This record gives sequence, structure tokens and C-alpha cells, in this order.
Amino acid sequence: MILHDKVALVTGGASGIGRATALAKLNEVIVFGAAGAKVVFSDIRGVEGEETADLIRETGAECLFVKSDVSSEADVRELVQKAISWVQLALRERNLRQTRLCL
Repeated sequence: MILHDKVALVTGGASGIGRATALAKLNEVIVFGAAGAKVVFSDIRGVEGEETADLIRETGAECLFVKSDVSSEADVRELVQKAISWVQLALRERNLRQTRLCL
């Protein structure tokens, strides 16, 4: 499983191509989740982002939604820091020494 214990970071994940990427649907199979990846995604639209998070979680995959505007350097820094913190928490909770953050 090529994405097992990896983390995918997707921006613009609340709708359209970004949502499809966050869900990573390929022939109706959730690729990221099915392959064991965790998904961190962001968007400026909070409600739609939470809806996408629910869709991802329904597949059994783990995800983190961070409301952010990628045109803002401060928001991008916060997004990356939250992603790293989330992975570190997963490492501590599950002792997954092989989880890698791929940005």
C-alpha cells in the first residue's frame, strides 16, 4: 500500500476539483483512505469543508480540515503547523514511527 501511513495535504478541498482530490475518488474508490493515507485539507469555506470532512470520515479514512486562505502567508503557516501537529499527535497516540508528512 503505497500511501499507508502517509499524509496527503490538499488545498481548496471544500468543493470541485479540490473536494474530489481530498476524497481522491478513482472509479468510485476512495484512494487515499483505501490506501491508508490520512488527509489534511483546507479551504476558505468552512461549512463546505466540514461537509467534505464528513464524506472522508464516512469512508473510514482519517482527516483534518483547516479553514484557511492560501493567499495569506499566515494562514498557510498555520495550516502547515496544524498538519504537522496532527501527525505528531497520531505518532504519539499510535506509535507509528513510519508515518511521513509529504508536503
